[in-house]
Amino acid sequence: MSLGGGGFSQTECNTYERIFKENDALAIAAAGNLGNTAYSYPASYEYVMSVAATDVNNQIASFSQHNNQVDIAAPGKYILSTSPSNVSSTMYRELSGTSMATPHVSGVAALVWSRDTTKSAAEIRRALEESAEDLGDPGRDNYYGNGLVRADRANALLDSGFTLHPTSAPTLDSCTDDPIGWYDIDGEDYNCEWYATGTACEQYGNGFENFGTIANEACCAC
Repeated sequence: MSLGGGGFSQTECNTYERIFKENDALAIAAAGNLGNTAYSYPASYEYVMSVAATDVNNQIASFSQHNNQVDIAAPGKYILSTSPSNVSSTMYRELSGTSMATPHVSGVAALVWSRDTTKSAAEIRRALEESAEDLGDPGRDNYYGNGLVRADRANALLDSGFTLHPTSAPTLDSCTDDPIGWYDIDGEDYNCEWYATGTACEQYGNGFENFGTIANEACCAC
């Protein structure tokens, strides 16, 4: 989706959650072009993939918004379009923006999903994120998210037998039911279980915070 704005809507947020969970559809949207840490919606909703833009050198584009809701990055600077330079021109325009990056991720998602249509939207999203090429700071960061989208790696991951639901659950070293003071980024307490690792359950809690302390490695099983 090539659209966005700064206004959070709980109704809209709930709608995207239903689309993801009940309709098994994956929504992918542009992170925004303000070049700051502002949240742009619908990209910043939990059940929408937020896409950042990179340049030809795999550096984050200066205009790309960066925050803890960015999920993945893709080329978005000087992208050759199908739009003519002018009415009489035979040349096509080069465009820049996270709206140019988003179609790359949508295309990769469609390509990967077409190889195995039995996979769920959640599995395709995880495959894209876990197979992304790590850029910037090691691990997930607010600029590139999980990294640069890679169709080859995502396909290889699925071919290896990747599944969202492991056959045996990992042993949890520590678990606390709904610790006092923990809320999601919208200030709501969902009575979740929190773990010290992001591999214990299927719904990750990137962006959950305790009075400003980000729990990027926490995991929420609602």
